[in-house]
Amino acid sequence: MASDTVSDGTNPEIETHRAAIVSFIRESIANIDAGTEVTLEPVDLELPTELVQRFDEVDGLREAWERLTPGRQRGFVLHISGAKQSTTRFARVDKHTSRILNGMGMHDCVCGRSARMPRCDGSHSKPK
Repeated sequence: MASDTVSDGTNPEIETHRAAIVSFIRESIANIDAGTEVTLEPVDLELPTELVQRFDEVDGLREAWERLTPGRQRGFVLHISGAKQSTTRFARVDKHTSRILNGMGMHDCVCGRSARMPRCDGSHSKPK
């Protein structure tokens, strides 16, 4: 049992905020029933030239990129842009191309063992 639960399996933090959580869930259901749609403003990220170049070279990469959430796009941009040399930026793009094509973020679990899906919690490196 996780250390953040009590003997009956409940999470004390969730119990403390139960009324607010239930209110948010009910509001969400009402919005869905009313057909309310959320329109997000386009994210204006300055894409690294190395990533843009790979868009032209790798089939489906641009389309997969556009399907990523803004947060996932931003994570990749920050990581790739953080490299000083172009060769390192290309290497970072190449390393993460399969993740982008699969709609995954930089920190998403790929092994399926994480207890905190979709985030990786390092379970893949723990002994079985």
